[in-house]
Amino acid sequence: MRPIEFGVGALTMLGLLGTIIGLSLAIQDMPRVLSEDATAQDKGIILGSLGYAFATTIIGILGSLTLSLARMYLSNMADVARALAEDRMAQPNLR
Repeated sequence: MRPIEFGVGALTMLGLLGTIIGLSLAIQDMPRVLSEDATAQDKGIILGSLGYAFATTIIGILGSLTLSLARMYLSNMADVARALAEDRMAQPNLR
């Protein structure tokens, strides 16, 4: 279960890192976009940076959620298997 737990945290952190990178790029391009002679292409660049930020956030959250659900499912399956094994060991006449 430890690799899954690591993956949950890693995906969250990678999503956050991508968000920070995207927002940083958008802020870096902000003076050019706010100038009077800004073109549509300049505005598109900043929107692309913001899109990158939001996309990495969504991917990180969805990936982390998926692994969390997998961890819960596998943990439940392990609990069921453990309970069945304990029941079987408590009744040695059954095979």
